[in-house]
Formats: sequence, C-alpha cells, structure tokens
Amino acid sequence: MFASLNSVAFGDSRFVAVSQGSTILTSSDGITWASHNSGTSNALLSVTFGDSLFVAVGNFGSILTSSDGVTWTPRHSGSDVILYSVTYGGSQFVAVGRDGTILTSPDGISWMRRNSGTTNHLSAITNGAAHFVATGWSGTILTSPDGINWTNRNSGASRIISSVTFGKSKFLALDGENLFTSPQDGLAVIAGSVTRGTLLRLSASELFISNPTLFIRPVNAAIYSANGIKVVEGLGRRDGIFLPVSGLKKGIYTLDIISGNSRISSNILIR
Repeated sequence: MFASLNSVAFGDSRFVAVSQGSTILTSSDGITWASHNSGTSNALLSVTFGDSLFVAVGNFGSILTSSDGVTWTPRHSGSDVILYSVTYGGSQFVAVGRDGTILTSPDGISWMRRNSGTTNHLSAITNGAAHFVATGWSGTILTSPDGINWTNRNSGASRIISSVTFGKSKFLALDGENLFTSPQDGLAVIAGSVTRGTLLRLSASELFISNPTLFIRPVNAAIYSANGIKVVEGLGRRDGIFLPVSGLKKGIYTLDIISGNSRISSNILIR
C-alpha cells in the first residue's frame, strides 16, 4: 500500500508521481505503475519535468533529480524549509516553499535562493506566457519574468491561494473558495472574493461576474477610476454581469456591485 500521492508530472513518455513516503511511481500509460525508492524518507510534495530532467521537492529542503524517474539523486538546496512546489520554464527550474522561499536552478543540480519580497509561505508555482506566477498564504500572488526578480500583486484575498495553473492564455488560481484569474502575463489580478460564492472571470475584453447570489436582482455593477470617475458600467443578466475592460489603462480601479441598498466593493489591479 502506497503513502498518499502528492504530485504527478509527465515527461520523456512517462508519468512520475511522488508521495508522502519514500516511494516514487512511474508509468508509461497512466494505467500500470511501477514502484521505486527515492532514497529519502522525507515527504516529496511536488514534481516537474524540464530539459530532459525530473525534479522533485519536499520536506526539509529536499530536492531530488532523475533522468528516467527510476534512479534519483539528492541535490543540495541550501535550505531546510518545506518546499511545496516546483516548476520549469524559461530554461530554469523554480521551487517555492515556507517563509517566502524561492530557489532557482538552470540545471536542477545547483540551486540559488532568490529574494521573493515576502515572508508568507508560498504553496504553488507555475509558468506560462514567459512568466512565473507563485501563490501562497494570506492571498499572496507573486509574478516574475525570469524566476529571479519578483513582484507582489494585490489579489484582494486573505486565504491561502493553494493552487495555480496556466492554460488558454490565462493564469487561474484557487484558494479553496474563490477563483482568481488574470490575462496571460499574470500582471492583472482579478480578486474572486467580492462575495462568497461569486466567481470572477477576466477575458481579453470583459469582466464576467457569475452567480451573485448575495443580491436580489436587478443587479448593477460599475468600475471606477482612482479619482472616483465611473469608467465602465455593466448590467446584471440572468447568468451574471458583464463589464467591458479591454479599454482600461494600467492602474488600480474599484469594482462596485450594487443591488438596492446593498453594495460590495473590490479593488482591481490592471498592469
């Protein structure tokens, strides 16, 4: 019986899964799996594939590498904190963990600590559209073009953003209750915590607010500039509220959702 599995990656025509124990599983088809010993008793929490190499990270700063998913070599991370997540992009591996730890490596072997600008624990990282996006405790969202220089983005959230991914030209992040989205560069963050159960989705041309169950219709919404000028107005429909945002310049705006005497506001950062 295997320990709990934490992460899986695909590369070089095989799947590799890592677990809470020393076991690592590999499969060529996702159906039949073989068990291998990682050589460490530390829990492995994340695995990725890049540049013909699997890299796994976990407790006590553990980093292991393998070219085939079967034979693993421990690497010196220079850190003893939990590393929660690792990804590959831009010819670089990037791992994140507790206390705002960010480590980078061009080859998976030699690692260097980078300044994240935060002490909040970082729980997840992904790469897409030539950008890294890391998320974590207290609504933390960080972005970087190279894995080395990081910028803190305002998510408007306070919960742990535990998962982030990239697809169809958008970054998506989850805190267990709300969804956060951005355009492909990860620099504009739409906070999904305007209301409990409300889901915000940003596309290239509009902001969509679905299922605003807190309100009794009719529902109205508007976006205001920093000096209080209404720049976008939307009207609630049966399936949600639509607001065109493609014409907005970079900056901080206020989103107001209104129904009768009820109002909820949330900041929107567009960069």
